[in-house]
Amino acid sequence: MQNDYLKSVRMSEVNQRALLEQMDSAMRPVEESQRAEDRASWRLLDVPVEVTHPDGARARFLVCMRNISCGGASFIHGGFLYPGSKLVVLLPTIWGDFESLEGVITNCRHVEGQNHEIGVRFIEPFDRRRCLTLPGETPLDPDPDTSERNELVGRLLYVDQSPADAKLVAFHLKDSRITIESAMACEEAVEKIKSMAVDLILLSHSIDGVGDQSAVECLRSAGFKGPVVLVNNSAETSKQGPGADSGGLATLTKPYSPARLIAVLSGCLASIETSGDGPIYSELSSNLDAVELVEYYLGFVEETAGRLRDSIEKDEYEPALEACRSLMETGAGYGFTPISTSAKVAVTELTASMSINESITEVQRLLGVCARIEARGAPDGKERK
Repeated sequence: MQNDYLKSVRMSEVNQRALLEQMDSAMRPVEESQRAEDRASWRLLDVPVEVTHPDGARARFLVCMRNISCGGASFIHGGFLYPGSKLVVLLPTIWGDFESLEGVITNCRHVEGQNHEIGVRFIEPFDRRRCLTLPGETPLDPDPDTSERNELVGRLLYVDQSPADAKLVAFHLKDSRITIESAMACEEAVEKIKSMAVDLILLSHSIDGVGDQSAVECLRSAGFKGPVVLVNNSAETSKQGPGADSGGLATLTKPYSPARLIAVLSGCLASIETSGDGPIYSELSSNLDAVELVEYYLGFVEETAGRLRDSIEKDEYEPALEACRSLMETGAGYGFTPISTSAKVAVTELTASMSINESITEVQRLLGVCARIEARGAPDGKERK
């Protein structure tokens, strides 16, 4: 991944650390007491950041981190950056992966030579202990994403010209049961599709210099019928529509967090299980004593799906998440396991993205599953909306 980033501080590691110590020694007492309340010293070199300049251009750098808090951070950069510019910083976590945090540059202060101290405010606060645990603090539990990764099963083909990106995906999925194959061109991907069973494809934007739709059509022509996820960066996202517009199932935007990657893959793999248009019957249908129970749940699903659709139209995140959770927690208990499976993916996606718009593929898929459930022996043509 770091091959795509420019090292911005042209100093040796020893000199970088000496500069940070010099800056700390020169801090005014008032400034030091204020920062001691919430900021923690964090000497970390070569931290990846992506900056969006005022003219819309994007640049990637490796910077020298100075300190961090739940609300922001500061780092040393070998140049001037405009306050107000947006950026994304990738911070290593205590679990060995990366936390992708969006922020805004609040100040840029000259230090020496070409080096400047950049102050950053995070868009959303986060738990600093995910990246740095201080003496006396209660450490966080083991990686909360591990159980989700363990549930991922299948063979993934990553089509990308950058071996570094494929290596990063493999690192994020090391605790899963996903087998990862890689191809550096569409032609190589076609050969792998013909020689092995592939469940899911991650396709880099504009692979081989062709458009996304042409690349997807190339993979489809080889006989692949499974999910395709288009992988692009934030600059490319603004120039194109959702992945479905190019024949893909979803879009994964770099830089992405491990949680986002897992949510997208979970949704795509679950789509294989929940796809189709035939009726879904309750596993309790054979039990005559459960007929009224199943009928009750059909009404419950219809009402909950209606609330979910209303939430989508009004772009109300919390009610949408509540509806999906309700279906996730109840579906399997009433014998409709596909509802719980699809709802769990929707909940994971909503929680990871904090956005209905970014999760709409999985939410709509859940509504599709809800529309297919029926009581055994229902009249032909009966549908639930």
